[in-house]
Amino acid sequence: MPEIFPGPQVPAQASPPWGSQAFSSLLFVSWPAVREIALKQYILQAIQLVKHLFLEIQLAMYYKKVMEKKAVTFRLDPALIKRMKFLALEKDKNVTELLTEAIHDYLKKHEKKPRV
Repeated sequence: MPEIFPGPQVPAQASPPWGSQAFSSLLFVSWPAVREIALKQYILQAIQLVKHLFLEIQLAMYYKKVMEKKAVTFRLDPALIKRMKFLALEKDKNVTELLTEAIHDYLKKHEKKPRV
């Protein structure tokens, strides 16, 4: 088994530590079942590790996307901010996305076209 998954190490041909098959039958324990349980535990740990790594990658990609943008600070009327928040909820966007879209529309409308 991989070293990154600590857990019980059960040899393929293991026998009960007390040496008596009769005693193990009294406990209703079979070593193949123990090996199967240990294997299932390793598989579950591997799945959890993959999920964790996937979430870490998603988080890193999100932060990379966010950090590529420049932060801008300015003051707005509180009533305008409140209206923007309600509109953002209705449109299922955040306020930053609404403001970015509004700035793009404004620039498209008012920018002078280059003379060719």
